[in-house]
Amino acid sequence: MQLEIIEDIPLNADLKEFINLKKIRGVSEDEVKRILETGLALAKPRALLATVNIEKINGVQVYVEGGYVFEGKILSSRLNVGQPITVYVITLGEELEKAASELAKESVVKAYVLESVGDYLLFKAREHVKGLVEKRLGGTVSSFAPGTGKGELFDLRQQEVIFRMLEPWKHIGVSLTSSLLMVPRKSSSGIFALSAEEYVACMYCPRKCESRRRPFVGNFREVKCDLHV
Repeated sequence: MQLEIIEDIPLNADLKEFINLKKIRGVSEDEVKRILETGLALAKPRALLATVNIEKINGVQVYVEGGYVFEGKILSSRLNVGQPITVYVITLGEELEKAASELAKESVVKAYVLESVGDYLLFKAREHVKGLVEKRLGGTVSSFAPGTGKGELFDLRQQEVIFRMLEPWKHIGVSLTSSLLMVPRKSSSGIFALSAEEYVACMYCPRKCESRRRPFVGNFREVKCDLHV
């Protein structure tokens, strides 16, 4: 298994997009712009990737190269034996969240905006890396992230498998606490994979959330998708 570190990650932030996505209210646009620029200066996006093939699927267990086993109804339903998947950890580093903590002493509202900037920039970093993976795998990929949505389709504990595989604390400075939280907080982990049917965790999560990307379609229904890989 070969690890890859990506450091040259353009964030391509857009002020209007950020305000609309995060529903920022009560702060002037000029102030939001200044905070966004601060976040861009502080963010140090890095990604750690490994692409491996699926060797076996047994029930909800997905066996991949290297002797690692993921468990998740969504994985076993959407993926196929023989296909490559890209396991990832992406981070912005710790400087932005440290600055947000300091800013909270001055203004809780501004600190909240800077935290939201961090979430937005992490999303932009992940979208860039996703685009790179799509070019390599030759099609549109879905992102399967442990604990997203209600967490029942791909449990948060599966982060432990990702961290055993990639050892991101050695390569990009991201560690996992005993309560399965990533440090720095502005980090994300998961699996990119070609999927005959697009998967977005929001589709099966009824919660009201400012980050919703797809409408709720109801409870998950297991359907095996064959990509003929």
